[in-house]
Amino acid sequence: MLRPNRPLQTPTFAQTIVIAKDVLQRMPQSDSGELLERIKRRHLAEGFRYDNDQIHRALRALTDPARVWDHNRRSARST
Repeated sequence: MLRPNRPLQTPTFAQTIVIAKDVLQRMPQSDSGELLERIKRRHLAEGFRYDNDQIHRALRALTDPARVWDHNRRSARST
């Protein structure tokens, strides 16, 4: 793979989310090691450097279920 001799850009968290979401949609049943490698390669192919911590945060944001909101809990502030 030939790349120009320019420094790689730092992706925003939102860009990492988009890349991770696309890779997850294309290969939903793969093992985590292969998934991480594909996300890293996609970052590099798009001219970004990658940050392992940011990739793991993006995957958690996309795959962890949201917390259940307790509607019965009263607010700490009274109105």
